[in-house]
Amino acid sequence: MYAGMALSLTAVALAFGLLRPRRVEKSLGKWRIWLVSLLAPLAVLQVVIGLAALRRGSLIGGQMRTSAFQAEIADADRVVIRKGGGGCHCDTDRDDVLYVITNKTELAEFGKMFRFSGSSMPCGCCGYPGVDWWKGDKRIVLSAIHHGITLRVKGSSGDLRLSHFSRLALSKWFEEHCGIDIKNDFDYTRHEEDEIESLGAGLD
Repeated sequence: MYAGMALSLTAVALAFGLLRPRRVEKSLGKWRIWLVSLLAPLAVLQVVIGLAALRRGSLIGGQMRTSAFQAEIADADRVVIRKGGGGCHCDTDRDDVLYVITNKTELAEFGKMFRFSGSSMPCGCCGYPGVDWWKGDKRIVLSAIHHGITLRVKGSSGDLRLSHFSRLALSKWFEEHCGIDIKNDFDYTRHEEDEIESLGAGLD
């Protein structure tokens, strides 16, 4: 697919004379118009098909990640929302607990809010808040929301990009139940470090 797109676009560029030698400029005049009329629509069509394929691949990838995640949390009997991140700089078991979900209906509704549209490269922060799924005394999933747009699950190679629906639903849920703005309160760990640095500076 990509080779065909590149070939067609190169042919169009040649036809327009972008890559032509100056000495043969005159000889290209007649067939250039014919070549452009033939290859330009083909190049545009291949670009459109390529973009559609990439979008479809992203959607399918998001659906697969969503299904895999839903299966992973299906047996959880509670969710714990922590005042912390993904455990990259601290002991998550010492984090203050903001909210606990144990009701089965609420658990199911909360889990359904996590739908993904693909994956993305991880950012450098720890995320906020921490969101963990438990079954009995076993933590099934340790995760944290990042910038209100991705979910980082411990052990995963990349962040899961939240769908538009999930961003809106989770933003509303966390504001109502925890008083958190997940779009802006994304790096609680860093805020704590800044507060410690400010305090230290004031004592100097």
